[in-house]
Amino acid sequence: MLAVLLKILSIIGIALLVLLGIVLVLLVLVLFVPVTYRACGRKNTEVMACNAQVRWLFGFLRGVAEYKERFGIRAKILCFTIYDSQRKQEPRQLKPKRTKIKQTESSGEEKITEVEKREEETPSQADDAREEALSGNSSRDLSKLEKIRYTIHSIYDKIRDISEDIGYYKSILDDRDTRKLLDHVFFRLGKVLKALKPGKCKADILFGTGSPDTTGYVFGAYGMVSPHLGEEIVVTPDFTQAILEGEFEIAGRVMVFTILVQAIKILLDRRLWMVLDKIKQKP
Repeated sequence: MLAVLLKILSIIGIALLVLLGIVLVLLVLVLFVPVTYRACGRKNTEVMACNAQVRWLFGFLRGVAEYKERFGIRAKILCFTIYDSQRKQEPRQLKPKRTKIKQTESSGEEKITEVEKREEETPSQADDAREEALSGNSSRDLSKLEKIRYTIHSIYDKIRDISEDIGYYKSILDDRDTRKLLDHVFFRLGKVLKALKPGKCKADILFGTGSPDTTGYVFGAYGMVSPHLGEEIVVTPDFTQAILEGEFEIAGRVMVFTILVQAIKILLDRRLWMVLDKIKQKP
């Protein structure tokens, strides 16, 4: 009996170890296998096309967005397409609406009886009805005035609450700890953007605005940032016509682990939780 129990426990332990190993392998794959991306496009007088791809786990998961005459998105697992925006969908069959036939005869009879009743009324009854109508109109006017007054007061209260909220949040932003927290967040976001920076970036662009002065201004701005873009990005101005042609190619990769580390460092900053507590303690 004891041997059977030990054997069952050993099987359960082996199964748990296998599950733990699978979880660890999946975690390592998600964190350390990079997500690769690539985008390319071309535009001239004849064609305008653009294609962007995202791949993970050596192409096990793929996402494609492309534009050529129309825009489309596809998602695949191995060779199976799980989503395709350009796939033709069968038109839905609309059910015919049922029209209701109005019973005009009964409504006509009711109108005739109402006219007969009005003719049978005495002058005193007509005067009473007129007074009741006047009193009803005055009460309706008073109710409308009350509604307008209530609406104005509610709008005033909302504006006052918004102004108080703006002042409270402005005082939080002006706090020294909040400024240091924002500096830390922007620093970590810069790290993330650096990790997302493409390893390959090529472009050959011919542009012109149709006006020599504005083309010169744009080309001058490009000249200021061109040392940071690399030698494979070439921009040629055309001072004679309005034109935009060329082709580009961008490729890079990023690991989830890199982004996760920066996010954890932001969450571990005690100033973040201090600012959140101040926001929650809003009077």
